[in-house]
Amino acid sequence: MGEDSDKYSAKKIHSESNIKEFSWNGPEFIYHEKNFKWYIYLVLVTSALVAVLVMFTKDIISAILAVLLASIFGVYANKKPATVKISVNKKGVEIANKTTYYESFKSYSVLDFEEYSCVTFMPVKRFSILLSIYFKTEDKDKIIAVFENKLPLDNRKEDFIDRATRVIGF
Repeated sequence: MGEDSDKYSAKKIHSESNIKEFSWNGPEFIYHEKNFKWYIYLVLVTSALVAVLVMFTKDIISAILAVLLASIFGVYANKKPATVKISVNKKGVEIANKTTYYESFKSYSVLDFEEYSCVTFMPVKRFSILLSIYFKTEDKDKIIAVFENKLPLDNRKEDFIDRATRVIGF
């Protein structure tokens, strides 16, 4: 429990407890614009990987697979997020008309990015994926007020994959 935990527990006392539901249109994920230089770096890293694979393994199939995977990575990196209707209410989280109930989650965490904030819900089931919702930072208090008494706050920090994808601009 760090400084962030104190900040949010203080807001619980003063939160707008009469908010029962909050809806907005938000992105599926945070998109980072990629410029020409980003793709040049992808080609350089892929070329270096292919050279290492060919020199040390002498396996052309691995090199071809590396090029294919880098190509798929480059195409997917250019995918822009769809804007979906997101709603939090007293029962759960609804994204594009699909509701996930709070009973499916054991806790939530809040992360702030440039202009967006993110609430990530930790699933109860071990091998379930995390559910993340993105919204404008100015709506954070209203959104958290809807479910803050239903789930405990977990001060989860960015993990290695989150940091790596943010660093490479993915």
